[in-house]
Amino acid sequence: MHLAKGRQTASLALPEPNGVILLYRIRAPAGVRIRGTTQLPSISAPLEIATSPVGPSSGCRAGAAQITCTVGEEWCPVPAGTWRVRLHKLGGPPGDVTIWFRVGRPSAKQAE
Repeated sequence: MHLAKGRQTASLALPEPNGVILLYRIRAPAGVRIRGTTQLPSISAPLEIATSPVGPSSGCRAGAAQITCTVGEEWCPVPAGTWRVRLHKLGGPPGDVTIWFRVGRPSAKQAE
């Protein structure tokens, strides 16, 4: 999604199959500060994500043009449903923000 300069709030819905959370990542232009949550309503607690680490299972890589942050999530089974993503842009330049949120069955190699 494209976010304008300065503060902004954006929401989107992501339909996902049943399984476990395999990937939870955000990428934004360098200098953008975002905090957000992803939640399967009435099933899960809000899962935090940001353009800075949100806990010991998260990490960020910053480059000259963008920052990418990934949050590790426990492999708890979740049913199929529509996840709600809510992003709060706290400041920074305009630009495209990408969220990767994948739910599914881990491959045999991932499950090792």
